Amino acid sequence: MTEQVIKIPKKSNFVDQAIYFGPPGLKERTDLLYYYFVKYCTPKYYWKETLKDWIQMPSSIFYKKKFITMEEISDGKIEEIAKKTEGFSAREIEKFVINCHDIAFSQENPVLTVDIINEALEKAIQQHNQKKAWEASR
Repeated sequence: MTEQVIKIPKKSNFVDQAIYFGPPGLKERTDLLYYYFVKYCTPKYYWKETLKDWIQMPSSIFYKKKFITMEEISDGKIEEIAKKTEGFSAREIEKFVINCHDIAFSQENPVLTVDIINEALEKAIQQHNQKKAWEASR
């Protein structure tokens, strides 16, 4: 059995530019969506997480920090989004969830709803299709 050596350019800071990683499958996209929605769009309930926030941003002790809550977001909706994001990279999925977070956070009452997700999903799909068109024209 022969060994394969992968040569990574010395100046490359990004492994994903040197090695091709295919887009995640349906299960992986679903898992990524759950992970990122919990990471970015749910309030912190444990005192250790709150304490960590206070240490990183002491001003949050004096100024009440807004937290986003999610409403009407079901497992079925997450699976629907995973199906619609076929071909998306993990980074594109993360950027989509961050966009949902930012839209919800900019409202007076920061609640992430299905309407906000649908709006952000349309934009993400347009951006993804534009990116594919640019790559095809190279």
